[in-house]
Amino acid sequence: MKKFCLLLFLPFLAGCATLSQDQCQQGHWFDIGLEDGRKGRAMARLEQHSKACAKYGLGVDAQGYTEGRNQGLQIYCRLENAVSTGLKGERYQGVCPSELDVRFEELNAAAYAIYTLRERLDSIDDQLDRKEYQLDSTVYQLGKDEKARDAYYRLRRDIRELDSEREQVQWDLHSAGRYLDQLTEEYNIPVR
Repeated sequence: MKKFCLLLFLPFLAGCATLSQDQCQQGHWFDIGLEDGRKGRAMARLEQHSKACAKYGLGVDAQGYTEGRNQGLQIYCRLENAVSTGLKGERYQGVCPSELDVRFEELNAAAYAIYTLRERLDSIDDQLDRKEYQLDSTVYQLGKDEKARDAYYRLRRDIRELDSEREQVQWDLHSAGRYLDQLTEEYNIPVR
């Protein structure tokens, strides 16, 4: 039984490693660093790679990784990228040079706010769809059952509350969009 459980969880454990054994053996550390830099990953990622490769008895080339990461960060640390990554739900990790850091963080946070509001709106819409489907199903039971009547009124109340929340989220989304537009204009970033 223990072997079965171990086999069941091996794929999950392997998924925790940042690099595979092949990647550690090939040792393309500049390329690995370049990719991590392009994705805006913090330098702590090297420590994670080091732990992953240590499991296979292999080391890392910190200098090659750092050189690649620094080159990748030059690609990542463009202000337009702060907006696009935020809109994709990616948070800034404080990796850009100090002259860009505050603006990058501000733009990324504004774009990320839009991302989270859109996600919330999608969630509310899903909940509304389910509640309205349940309401339609409950209508047929109204005359037959006291519990159905209670469920009907509870569902109508839930739908009203969700509609109200949806309206607020839409307003917040509109405000967040205007704020991001102001920032992109202020920082002279091409229109998204």
